Amino acid sequence: MKKIKMTSHKIVIDKSEISFDYEIEEYLLYDDTLIVRLNWEKENINSYRNILAFNNFGELLWKIDSKLNGKYPYVKIDKDDNDVLIAYNFSGLKLSLDPLTGLIIKYNANK
Repeated sequence: MKKIKMTSHKIVIDKSEISFDYEIEEYLLYDDTLIVRLNWEKENINSYRNILAFNNFGELLWKIDSKLNGKYPYVKIDKDDNDVLIAYNFSGLKLSLDPLTGLIIKYNANK
């Protein structure tokens, strides 16, 4: 991954700048892929797809699918022992995702 700079609402990868409407809550690095989890707004269902991935040129690779999370935002991201991306949403759903494609590997209720 190229040099990364972050502020609360902006990421700069090398010379590419990405601005967000919502605050950056956390991020993870996977080789040349940056995974970002943004904050969300209760009143804005579009903010519930709040996990995004970018390549080292600052190009959007994927945005988390909304089919499983319904009206609940994601509240945490993590890596498991096999470097699989784990995403937890507000309702207790736990997703295992391919960090390069965003495809769901498996899911289950975490409650």
